Amino acid sequence: MNEMLNKMAERCWKTAIARFESARRMKRCHNASTLCIAMVSLEIIVINLLIFIKQLELNEVIITITTVGLSMFVLVLSLIVSHLKYEKREEQYHECGLELSNLERDIKIYLTCGTEISHETLKYYNDQYNSILQKWNLNHSDTDFEWAIYKNGKLHKETPENVNWRRNTFLEVKWHILRSDSIYHLITALGFIAIILIIAYSRPV
Repeated sequence: MNEMLNKMAERCWKTAIARFESARRMKRCHNASTLCIAMVSLEIIVINLLIFIKQLELNEVIITITTVGLSMFVLVLSLIVSHLKYEKREEQYHECGLELSNLERDIKIYLTCGTEISHETLKYYNDQYNSILQKWNLNHSDTDFEWAIYKNGKLHKETPENVNWRRNTFLEVKWHILRSDSIYHLITALGFIAIILIIAYSRPV
């Protein structure tokens, strides 16, 4: 019984740290998407202003097509980002992680008391765990879980469980480069590249 309750506490801890990583990911996505929409909007204004620089001899048709296309893209992107609700999901992931951390702490306190553990006690804490998950009705990604375990293992210089160490390099790359918010940084960069290409190739023939 004692071992089962310890495993339950460990499950609470692992789920909690994964939810905290999910919250951090949502925060990055919220910041990156907001910056992306703002920067692409700015890039549209810059492209429109380029037409007034006579030395560039820009093609007005290309400028118009580009700015209209980018404006439609920003509108669609704004709707998608609004639907994804990054800020709200960040708060939910964080609150779920806090509740799971508190439950883990309660289990640890109960274990230190040396009280005999009954089937009812196990069922109570298991029901508490399940009720927290049902309350928030969300889940973390596998990458969130793997990274949380991996990062905690590195922090405490322990070998993290549930992570294939042959995949550690890929996990580092996936978390830092191939993560969710990278697409927004890429879109922002593509806007600046579009400005350069317009200046370089939109001169009339």
